[in-house]
Amino acid sequence: MPGDDIDGDISRLFMLYGDNGSGKTTILRVLFHLLTHQEKGGHKTTIAKTPFSLFEVKLNDGAVVSAIRKKDALIGDFELRIDRPGQRKLSVH
Repeated sequence: MPGDDIDGDISRLFMLYGDNGSGKTTILRVLFHLLTHQEKGGHKTTIAKTPFSLFEVKLNDGAVVSAIRKKDALIGDFELRIDRPGQRKLSVH
């Protein structure tokens, strides 16, 4: 940030690094579609077409947002879970 000291707090810094074709863009794309609040944007379809068994994001407030596939499946249906500390889990299929 402009005016910030270079030796300042970098605890909010995030770097995604890897070889070409290793999946960096795919991770960011799934992350966007998982966390977006926009409706009717093809978000569930994009996630359903992306191969994974578990995709989980842990937020600073302790909340965990997860997309979980059924046993042995890498594409298709998934369950969306939101777990917030001290609150009941929300699960959507």
